Amino acid sequence: MTIKGILLAGVALCSISLSPAFAKSAPSIHVLALHQGGAAVKSVMVHNKVAKLTSTFGIYSYISTSDYKVKTPLVYTYYTFNNSGSPCNVKDKIKLSTKKTAYAKLSTATETVPGSYYSCSSPVTFYGDVYELTAKKVTSGTEDSFVSTLTSKIVFNGTKYDATLNLDLTVIIE
Repeated sequence: MTIKGILLAGVALCSISLSPAFAKSAPSIHVLALHQGGAAVKSVMVHNKVAKLTSTFGIYSYISTSDYKVKTPLVYTYYTFNNSGSPCNVKDKIKLSTKKTAYAKLSTATETVPGSYYSCSSPVTFYGDVYELTAKKVTSGTEDSFVSTLTSKIVFNGTKYDATLNLDLTVIIE
């Protein structure tokens, strides 16, 4: 690569990294995932001043064949939105693409975490999926799939944002 190419690449990199600093004030919308009682930021939803934000995650979860007819919260499926660094006072809704698959009945659930973990005055609610294995004869390694959608309306500096997280879930039955 020539010196000219290196300099142009440097200029391009600087412009990409600095452009958000020059943008008008907008929320920093993140998705928080609940893992073993704690939460981790999973992504930043880039919005470029667009009022509708959509992101899709592919998630793998697991369930045992011994959980036949047991309503089991699916690990790795509990999420909430995080508005400008805070999950406080975020109101989410969760919806399933279907109530039943070839192997299970589906439902949703919530789990709350003390607000003190995030400097919130009230508990923070995470929304997730529950899987009830209904197929009697299913072999280990069978995969089942469905889509779970988490939505939220976020207001920042008078602008309303509709945020949508689609979880494309694959459940591995072990």
